[in-house]
Amino acid sequence: MTLSLAERQELHTAARGVLARSSSSERVRKVISSEPGFDGELWEQMVQLGWTSIHIDERFGGAGAGYVDLAVVIHELGRALTPSPFLA
Repeated sequence: MTLSLAERQELHTAARGVLARSSSSERVRKVISSEPGFDGELWEQMVQLGWTSIHIDERFGGAGAGYVDLAVVIHELGRALTPSPFLA
């Protein structure tokens, strides 16, 4: 199951908003220069929002969306230069 166009747009808007508040240039520089090199609070928020399992089938505890939907999140993470272990 992939998200509908409206749902995908909502995901895009939400991701952009969360990351705009959490990934300013100053914040990114501060976070990457300290241990562990990523923002733990932001990471926890991303997990709670389901971004880390958006592409995992629902029967395995994910959202059951597709890779196109995952790409929406990854695009916004890259756009904001988010210091995150998401792609590790």
